[in-house]
Formats: sequence, structure tokens, C-alpha cells
Amino acid sequence: RLFNATTNEFIGSDEYNDIGIAPNKTFIVAKFGRAGVVDETGKSLIPAIFNNISFANGFYITELNNQRGLFDGEGKKIFDPEYSSITVEKDSLIILSQESDTSRYQANKLYAYPDGFLFSNNKGSISICDPNTFIIQEGNLCRLVDRTKTQLASPYTQIFKSINNLFERSEEHTS
Repeated sequence: RLFNATTNEFIGSDEYNDIGIAPNKTFIVAKFGRAGVVDETGKSLIPAIFNNISFANGFYITELNNQRGLFDGEGKKIFDPEYSSITVEKDSLIILSQESDTSRYQANKLYAYPDGFLFSNNKGSISICDPNTFIIQEGNLCRLVDRTKTQLASPYTQIFKSINNLFERSEEHTS
């Protein structure tokens, strides 16, 4: 059970097999092999129904049957567990990947919290250069774009981000 060391009282009536400390006075708890999140009063923020829960850059990534979902830091559900991977970058930029049943490619989406989806790419990848610049790769073609989806340069076969935020390009695509 959760215990408040200041008041010397147990919090809530639930007993857990495991309790881990998370940010913002929350706890990742496990009960009968299922993970959830509770606050400092013992109130459930995320129900204990998941196989695993981790915390990254202000968000809880949940896992249920090898699929990932996402909750914000206050326990509000953003995505159901339907993605093969979720990567939370700084500045609340989130890359969601979903394996395709029909090809070897992954469908990738870029989501900015709380603004909504910025990009969806069904045949390639999305890379974050900085909070406002992204590389969209489809097949052998790369595009450098900004948050408004404006293309910043001609398509290239490769685009690399250097340490000083300048971009190196090679083999300009001419069609």
C-alpha cells in the first residue's frame, strides 16, 4: 500500500505488488501483473490494465499486448494502444510507428501535443531535426520541411543534420 510518511497514514485501500516513483507526485503501480498510475492520494490516473508503463518527457507510454498507447502527465488518454512504437521527443513532439500488414515499411506519424498531427507518412520515416524542422523520407527520396509542411529545399536522396544545425545534402533528385 502507499504510505504518507508526513502524516504516518496509509493512502487508499488498494494493495500493490510493486510501486515505483514517477514525476509530479505520481506512482507507477503493479497489481497482479498489470500496471497503472496513481496520484499521491491513491486516486487512479491510469487504470492498472497494462502490461507495462514507462514515463518519458512528460508522458506515460503504456503497453498492452505488444502495442503502445499514450497518456499525458495528468493521466488523460491521448492514444489507445495501437502502435508498435512511440517515441516522445522533447518539445512534446511524438513519433508514432505502426507496422504495416501489407509491406515491410512502417507507417509513421508525427504528433505535436496538444496541437495535433503534423505529418503522416505511410511509406517511410520521419526524423525530427529541431522543434520546427523535419526530414520526411519516402523510399529513396528525402524532403526537408517545416511545421507548416513547407518544403525548405529540393528533394535529395540523403539529408544529414550537422552539429551546428546546418544541413548537408547529397545527390539532388531532379524529377
